Amino acid sequence: MSKENHIGDFRFDPRNPRRHLPRNIGMIERSMNEVGVGRSVVSTKDGTIIAGNGVLEAAAQAGIEEVITVHTTGTQLVVHVRDDIADGDRNAALLGLFDNRTAELSEWDSEILDEIREEFITDDSFNFVFNDREMIELMGESRDRQDARNAADAVPQLGEIEYRVVVDCEDEEDQAQLMEQLNDMGRSFRALLS
Repeated sequence: MSKENHIGDFRFDPRNPRRHLPRNIGMIERSMNEVGVGRSVVSTKDGTIIAGNGVLEAAAQAGIEEVITVHTTGTQLVVHVRDDIADGDRNAALLGLFDNRTAELSEWDSEILDEIREEFITDDSFNFVFNDREMIELMGESRDRQDARNAADAVPQLGEIEYRVVVDCEDEEDQAQLMEQLNDMGRSFRALLS
């Protein structure tokens, strides 16, 4: 059974493990403006979005206020039928591209994923979604991103920056040829042995 609601009846999941970057939200919004809404979202019975937080945000930005809700118990598949699009239409192809590409443009928040794993999912379900290797990679990526942000925030003082390139040579002859080329180019260099 479906009924009409307002977009304001729903709220974002404060523990959403997916981060939606501006390009991601912008692309979802453009998709909605250009070919209409093509993705449903899932909420808890009290209106917290558990799948589709980015879609809700983009819909609000696109000025979409009307929401049709379908109440289920999770035992039925809900299919969003677009009566205005036929197989082979430009909009069918474009909507498929937008939908799949926007999913790639968001990223996981590894810290929230780790909290979810420790607090809520005590069986092997979490490891079915993310194995240990994948979580280690996500945690590393998260730390690398934070380190990069910290480095970008640090403003180097003039005179502290030196630009160098280290080139590994196969042997002494290869090194000599490279030094000759650099000399011909008027570049300064130092030969190092390691």
